Amino acid sequence: MDKPALYPWLQASWKNLLEQHKQGKLAHAYLLSGLPGLGKAGFARFVSSALLCLDLSEHGACGHCKTCHLLAADTLPDFYELLPEGKSQTIRIDQVRKLCAHLILTPQIASMKIAVIQVADSMNVASANSLLKTLEEPTADTLLILVTDFPNRLLPTIRSRCQQLHLNPPPHEEALQWLGAQQVDGAETLLSLTSGAPLAALR
Repeated sequence: MDKPALYPWLQASWKNLLEQHKQGKLAHAYLLSGLPGLGKAGFARFVSSALLCLDLSEHGACGHCKTCHLLAADTLPDFYELLPEGKSQTIRIDQVRKLCAHLILTPQIASMKIAVIQVADSMNVASANSLLKTLEEPTADTLLILVTDFPNRLLPTIRSRCQQLHLNPPPHEEALQWLGAQQVDGAETLLSLTSGAPLAALR
């Protein structure tokens, strides 16, 4: 996994999470939601790489320590990422069961284990129910991040066991400035078509 970047409009959300981490007040599970095109998937990876780093700073992961090198090579045993596999549009129950079995283990290198479930609303009822016990009785030093554009598509029992982390679009002028730096023409129109989501406008 390449070292993920932190977009300017996500800085405040990162600082809030970092402060919770410093105070030992991180929730065991977060439901990360917001409009498509805000960078939720990348933000989840940024937070994961930062919290797993052996030399964490306010700027995120150092990129040089053992966990950073292993994460870059996709071989860090303390990080897991689920998303629909192949042509499937569903996260299957066997994927979730395998994840939950890993999360029972103690961290091998980092100080914690982190699992990111991308497109979390693609879990069917069976796979979502399989995740419930882990959400209800989380093992020590474990963090779950569920990422979705559509939180209401998740089971209420899943939503209620996660701390909500909703990402908002940046102020209009900030979004225009960022798109200008990317040399995007017609940024004003594109932002209006994408409800102010900079990455959707860029695409």
